[in-house]
Amino acid sequence: MEIIFLGTSAGKPTRTRNLSAIAVKPIDSKDWCLVDCGEGTQYRILNSNLSLSRLKTILITHVHGDHVYGLPGLLGTAAMDGRQNELDLVAPINVIKFIVSALENTFMHLTYKLNFIPIEELKDELSFGDIKIKIVKLSHGVDSYAFVFTREIIKRKLNIEKLKEDNVPQGPLWGKLQNEQNVEINGKIFFSKDYLNKIFINKNTIICGDNDNPKMLDKVIKGTDILVHEATFTSDADSELLEVSGHCTAENIAKYAEEKKVPNLILTHFSSRYADVAVDSNKNSIKDIEEEAKKFYKGSLYLANDNVIYLLNDDKILEKK
Repeated sequence: MEIIFLGTSAGKPTRTRNLSAIAVKPIDSKDWCLVDCGEGTQYRILNSNLSLSRLKTILITHVHGDHVYGLPGLLGTAAMDGRQNELDLVAPINVIKFIVSALENTFMHLTYKLNFIPIEELKDELSFGDIKIKIVKLSHGVDSYAFVFTREIIKRKLNIEKLKEDNVPQGPLWGKLQNEQNVEINGKIFFSKDYLNKIFINKNTIICGDNDNPKMLDKVIKGTDILVHEATFTSDADSELLEVSGHCTAENIAKYAEEKKVPNLILTHFSSRYADVAVDSNKNSIKDIEEEAKKFYKGSLYLANDNVIYLLNDDKILEKK
């Protein structure tokens, strides 16, 4: 799966960071889904290889404006582009009320059916192509959710010992057997199924909404390959702000990811008080968030930037494109 960051700022945009939005796309498909839709998300989409006509599902983590204010414009643009295919909107009920009101009061006409799916009423996991999506409640003052994306892949591995034992010549014939094709040698048929071991691998990615308590993920964190989580502040931010914000610090999420042995941690949703590059030693920067996280987390750490794509390959190694 590809994880494409369309917005990585918290609360308000900066010159280099848009508001919260993440695209999730299978590498072998042009279909995709969108997690959150902060103001200006459609501008980021214009600078990507994503097509609004291939957007299948929108998932909204919670009602706050920096995660939803881009929705009316994006829905309207899809209509003006002539979209006909149905679109699912999975969101808290208050987000759905917001969108219904926006559509009605601006007299917006959609050319497609928009399916409203309140998260509060969901009892079963969702699916997006061959990807299963589980929903987990978080802690943020208002109802906030994480989405667990699981895709089962089948990796075909040749039984080299048996091939040599049966004197199957190495080369193109091995390639055919690996591609599930039977081969003939001197009148004898060699069946692919006899030489091919299928390994079933689950790839698990968790993308979280705002959350001040990582332990809310305890029931789903096992086996996670990638955890995408907010790190809005560092732990030395104003104590009163941390107490009422409902947000997580880099220290808190780094400690949790290390404790749970998560191999890949991607931090996002950075407060605008943290500049990409500090102009002087007295200013906060994204580097502060990175350095704090590295003190407590020893796995592969990434700090997300807009328009950056991450890909988990078949060997479960996270690559940055």
